[in-house]
Amino acid sequence: MSSDRYRILVYFVLVFALTVNIVLAGTTGKIAGRVVDKETNEPLIGINVVVKGTSLGAATDIDGYYAILSVPPGIHTIITSMVGYATVTVNEIRVLIDQTATVNVTMVSQAIEAGIVEVIAERNIVKKDVSTSVAAMQPEEFNPFLFPPLIRLWACKRELRMVW
Repeated sequence: MSSDRYRILVYFVLVFALTVNIVLAGTTGKIAGRVVDKETNEPLIGINVVVKGTSLGAATDIDGYYAILSVPPGIHTIITSMVGYATVTVNEIRVLIDQTATVNVTMVSQAIEAGIVEVIAERNIVKKDVSTSVAAMQPEEFNPFLFPPLIRLWACKRELRMVW
């Protein structure tokens, strides 16, 4: 009787192990590779690598490597881009279940053209000893119709005072 229990236990463990492997089998693949500069052959850091038509993507690390996980199986296109480099598109990447598609990319630097940018800075007068906001008006700038009737303003020589 003990041997029958042992056989049943072994049989149950084998069936369970095979079932777990089937259930936990992968359904996606991975795209990985390295991005380098064409002229210097040095790794490029922070390049955006995106799978076209999906929300999947990655950025290259300090050595220029990237890995995009959970890519559905099929034929895909990746787009690599970064400011200062021409965008590179790689087509016909075949992704298989539980396998890594290696795609190495070489990028060419590209000058960025911009028009003339003129910056005009205006400095507001800031009083460093004032801890609250203050609005100053001259009596001739005062228009009593701009304020609600509940607020009475009295114009004095050089300043306005609010009376609630």
